[in-house]
Amino acid sequence: MPKVVNAPTHLRPYLFHGLKLDWRNGTQALGECPFCGKKKFYVGVSNGLWDCKVCGAKGNSASFLKQLLEISDEGTSDYSTLAEDRGLLYPETLIYWGVAQSDITSDWLVPGYNAEGKLIQLYRYVRCGGKSTLFATPQANAGLYGVNLHDKNKRTVYVCEGPWDGMALWEVLRRAKDSGNGNYIPTASKSNSLYASANVVAVPGCGSVGEPFARWLPLFAGKRVVLMFDNDHPRKHPTTKVIVEPAGYLALKRAVNILASAEEAPAEVLFLQWGKDYNHDPSLSDGYDVRDWLTKGLLPMGAAGSHASGIEARVGLLKGLLDKISLVSGELVVGQGKSASTKRGVEIACLPCDSWMILERAWRKALHWTEGLDRALSVMLSCVASTNLIDDQLWCRIIGPASCGKSTLCEALSICKKYVYAKSTIRGFHSGYKADKEGAEDFGLIPKVRGKTLVTKDGDTLLQSPNLSQILSEARDLYDSTARVHYRHGISRDHEGVRMTWLLCGTNSLRQLDSSELGERFLDCVIMEDIDEKQEDDVLWRIVNRAVRNSAVEADEQLESQYDPELVKAMQLTGGYVSYLREHVTEFTVKVEKPDLELRRCMALGKFVAYMRARPSLRQDEIAEREFAGRLVSQLMRLAQCMAVVLNRDSLDQEVMRRVTRTALDTARGRTFDICKQLAQSGVEGIYCNAMTALINVPEAKVAQLLGFLRKIKVVERFRPNPAINRGKWRLTERLRDLWNEVLGCS
Repeated sequence: MPKVVNAPTHLRPYLFHGLKLDWRNGTQALGECPFCGKKKFYVGVSNGLWDCKVCGAKGNSASFLKQLLEISDEGTSDYSTLAEDRGLLYPETLIYWGVAQSDITSDWLVPGYNAEGKLIQLYRYVRCGGKSTLFATPQANAGLYGVNLHDKNKRTVYVCEGPWDGMALWEVLRRAKDSGNGNYIPTASKSNSLYASANVVAVPGCGSVGEPFARWLPLFAGKRVVLMFDNDHPRKHPTTKVIVEPAGYLALKRAVNILASAEEAPAEVLFLQWGKDYNHDPSLSDGYDVRDWLTKGLLPMGAAGSHASGIEARVGLLKGLLDKISLVSGELVVGQGKSASTKRGVEIACLPCDSWMILERAWRKALHWTEGLDRALSVMLSCVASTNLIDDQLWCRIIGPASCGKSTLCEALSICKKYVYAKSTIRGFHSGYKADKEGAEDFGLIPKVRGKTLVTKDGDTLLQSPNLSQILSEARDLYDSTARVHYRHGISRDHEGVRMTWLLCGTNSLRQLDSSELGERFLDCVIMEDIDEKQEDDVLWRIVNRAVRNSAVEADEQLESQYDPELVKAMQLTGGYVSYLREHVTEFTVKVEKPDLELRRCMALGKFVAYMRARPSLRQDEIAEREFAGRLVSQLMRLAQCMAVVLNRDSLDQEVMRRVTRTALDTARGRTFDICKQLAQSGVEGIYCNAMTALINVPEAKVAQLLGFLRKIKVVERFRPNPAINRGKWRLTERLRDLWNEVLGCS
């Protein structure tokens, strides 16, 4: 085992794998090229970049590991000795897992990967201290074994401790099938085997179940994860005599809590339960593992035994191993302030739901269910359902006073982590942070929201953000499905084809985020106009009675104890309905009937909103203009179609269009709308400017400015009812009166 501790940092990966380098000149180390054999192999002492002046090969330490594995793999022909030593039945198992004999040192190399399947580590299997041990390449991140074989479509992921456990389990799962009577029998058909629905990966050891394990979370999102760590025994500390929890048990607890706090949590988490106390069986030896079980059978502590000689024996032993798998219990989840099991835990389950009527009924039992909440939920679900549909994206602001129910609806949607990404606040969509020199991993928000709905339940905090303009600029890019950024330290982030939707929730303060001049991307849905006294009393009475019922109930780490049971059910049904909509929306939207009358109404609504949310420019006053209505019409059409799917309607019927119209009117709100409303009610008679000031409670100078702007975009006109009096009135133009009447009637 070469000692590389005192060597320059960037040379350590090369020295570790057996290269003899001379770095006495201080800038370039020189050695023999492992790829062509010529002594023209140079490595930068300060940066680790290498190149051969003869064969032309070059790269960094990561590419060196990749090329070393490739030439080693080409030169490896005999795997039988290692397979026998590791208790594997089939030498080809090592080939599948990428194991190769080093072309430089003749030691065995075992590759480790990141969550994307990229080689990032090359472990060296070395004889050391009387036994063979795997050592990691210095300066390289910990890698997960077996990711090169990972199939994202499989439901189950077995996570073993160490590559040999992983390989032993992998080769038995590939040759075992369920006999139908609760037992397993050998099979030659991979499509009928247990492996057909399962992946097997392995962590390097208990110490990697921490920050490295968190980087592998994407592999476990939405999956059935089975943790299979060793049967380590507890021991007494030599000084304090206090019982020290065994490494396997500590790794299990860390893994469970990391999975429980994941943004995209697994569907469920299970573990190999060796025993009750510290998850160990005292009758089995310390460190007894999956491979021991499959190769030796159930041997008492201290007993010796040879490897189980055939696949029949190992398939028989497999049942006893898998029978020891149990669902994680609450004691393995550590509560730290915010309960992981409450907010993002693996114990939250979506309840299947395919009916708006069932969902609405559940919410009526859970809350004082208002028309505003009903409509808001339908708009939010429509937004979620539309995420992957082509054309303009559907982004919505959900507006209402504090404690009106916005946050509860947001939390309910967030139950479905497969399709919803929840963030209370955001500071931007891009991140230039780089954990390694190359900065290959993107720590920004965009990879996390791709193909999902971003739910921001505290949108008001955006108003205090010092980089608000940057956030809105990045959002406008994302709306067009493309976002690019370049940082001064050389890292670029290019994202194309990003489909996402955004639900931004908050109070009326959100209307300050008015960027209509640049083409507003959001539709608005207002839950509550103002606080109704009777409605408030009804809600407060319900709260008082709930407090009385729950006064003797103590909350724990489970979701069910954090909320009223009826509310829990409504939230879980909402999560299930989100999944149902996302998985069937394209199938249902094509079946929705779209009468020409309703299509033309969407056109009128889009044009109406474009006029009503027009504002004088804050940046220039040479040209007065409104936005072109194309985007609005596209958004409203999308909302209408998805609303029909959400409400389980087969056409754009009256109820669907009522909700769409209300959303359009909510989006149109503002002083422009207030002025036009007064002018519409006055008809052709018109209103004087000073009278308008009193009607809408806005200073006359501001009213005059708005009227002047509206005149330029042909919304209003000025006329003199009496030519002898040098004073004019204002009224809607004929075109706007017709549009107003088409959308709102004569009101």
